[in-house]
Amino acid sequence: MYTLQSTREIFERLAHSSIMKLNSTSMQKLFDLMLMGFKYQCQACCKPIEIHHLTLKHIYTMCDLVKDSPAEWLLRECAVRIKDLSDTFSAYDHFVIRQQVFKFFEDKHIKVSLFI
Repeated sequence: MYTLQSTREIFERLAHSSIMKLNSTSMQKLFDLMLMGFKYQCQACCKPIEIHHLTLKHIYTMCDLVKDSPAEWLLRECAVRIKDLSDTFSAYDHFVIRQQVFKFFEDKHIKVSLFI
């Protein structure tokens, strides 16, 4: 699992790959908003396997954003691999994944209403 710092570096590279450039304060606010949005979605999951469904939903949404590009094929292949891997998981494995996701977010408490 990536560290918070590694996740932020990946996020910054993605954000700066467009023509839009953000200063460090705006980037921090955007990153915090994305983290809290995902944390909220994970907390709304009633069963551990729903995090798997949430991940697939995010991948398919990205597919819609990059339709008819080489990235779409890569994302669809990623979704297939995640499905195949998930089929081998037990209920306990999904529970452990859920625990690790929440452990990743345990120190992040940011009021996103300040950003909106």
